[in-house]
Amino acid sequence: MFGLQKHGPDGRYGVILDVGSASIAVAIVSSDPTQPLPTVIWSYKDRLSIDTEGHYTTLAKNIAAAAMNAILTVGSEGVKALRSYDPHGALAHAEVSVSAPWSYTITRTVSSTAEEPFLITRSLLEELIRVADEESLHILNENELLTKLGLEVVASSTVDTNVNGYSVVDPIGQKVSSIVLSRLIGVVQKQLESTITESFNKVSPKTDLRLHTFMFQFATVLREIDPNNTELCLIDIGGEATEIGIIRDSVLRYVTHQPEGHNSIVRAIASCTGSPHEEVLHALKHDFEAFKEAFGKEKQLQIEEAIANFDISIADLFNRTGDSLSIPKSIYIHCDTGFDDFFVARFKEASEKATNISHTAISVTNKIFQQPHDSETKILLSCYVFHKKLNDAHITTN
Repeated sequence: MFGLQKHGPDGRYGVILDVGSASIAVAIVSSDPTQPLPTVIWSYKDRLSIDTEGHYTTLAKNIAAAAMNAILTVGSEGVKALRSYDPHGALAHAEVSVSAPWSYTITRTVSSTAEEPFLITRSLLEELIRVADEESLHILNENELLTKLGLEVVASSTVDTNVNGYSVVDPIGQKVSSIVLSRLIGVVQKQLESTITESFNKVSPKTDLRLHTFMFQFATVLREIDPNNTELCLIDIGGEATEIGIIRDSVLRYVTHQPEGHNSIVRAIASCTGSPHEEVLHALKHDFEAFKEAFGKEKQLQIEEAIANFDISIADLFNRTGDSLSIPKSIYIHCDTGFDDFFVARFKEASEKATNISHTAISVTNKIFQQPHDSETKILLSCYVFHKKLNDAHITTN
């Protein structure tokens, strides 16, 4: 638990659900605005078997089934835990974040300029928003795989409005020579979105449900905890996917992912050593060097080759961001509990090889929660978003 206090008169209870590439985590949270961190009252987690590597559509069905089961567990075990904590407590809010490859975060920037100053009107802003959103949807429709799988727009947001070189909150009524509007759209795999919505309607029909992409939540948290750093690289490593986001001028501008995560490394090392998947998973989280040294020289070289192959995929991901500039010097890494040391070292090394400059790599969970924790890190990060009401300020849900 983050804290021990019940919420105050202005507090609230909520369900936080995180859908990873190969895992599900859900928690019931008490948020007291007088406290720096929320209290996790109850939590539940599930992950797909590492042995279940397969076709995207098979994994999609499995993760949707796991999400439905987690929400149904909220309705039984979770509600019971809430009643024990507060007999009068009610779940008024549900926040859901979805990671790649089940979600996509698309950003587009549109502008209007003129030699003579012009007035920014509401209709002009609406037109810029329409153009940006149409461009985003066009990108989705051009991808044959995404079209076949089906995607649902779950959230949209204007993340920055820049007039004459300055970011402003409300530009309407100003006379300017240029306006640049940055727009974000979050989409989620339709089967998964339907499963989540229908399951919550059965368990808690009066709950205010919001869906977001995890990468947008990641960027929102960094805006809060590191507001003076305007150039950042965000990396989220899940079981079956790794996603990267690039922030420029304090705005999330580029997002992409690859279908390889920590399970890919586990399977590769298990294959060359003959070790069970769970043993390799434990070693990566605790004492990987001791695990490697238990094998002979030949096996050690095979282990190093498996890791090197993952490093190559990291370098490829860095080159596919769509950003013409080098990876920002500050890298924030999000991964499952226990993987911090292993992946911070991997991505720091890979980024420096890609750019030939020094980078700072930080575990984002340790940055926020500077204390021991035993919850899944996505739950911790998403609970923080809920507690600080960060999505209330930065996102509009359709």
